[in-house]
Amino acid sequence: MIKELGVSEVGSDSARRWEYLFFPFLKAANVYLNEQPDKTGMMVRPSNLEDIFVELTGRQLD
Repeated sequence: MIKELGVSEVGSDSARRWEYLFFPFLKAANVYLNEQPDKTGMMVRPSNLEDIFVELTGRQLD
């Protein structure tokens, strides 16, 4: 399932909630991040099962 959405992601802290964009490769995520004029609150990291769950269901795990 992780490979279907993306093995890496760019996360951004927006309105007290993390939002993620998924990418098929780490390099693609880094390219996207480097193109952003304001990287404040943004990071690149590997995707995990919790991220996939949230993306597919729209629900956060507490």
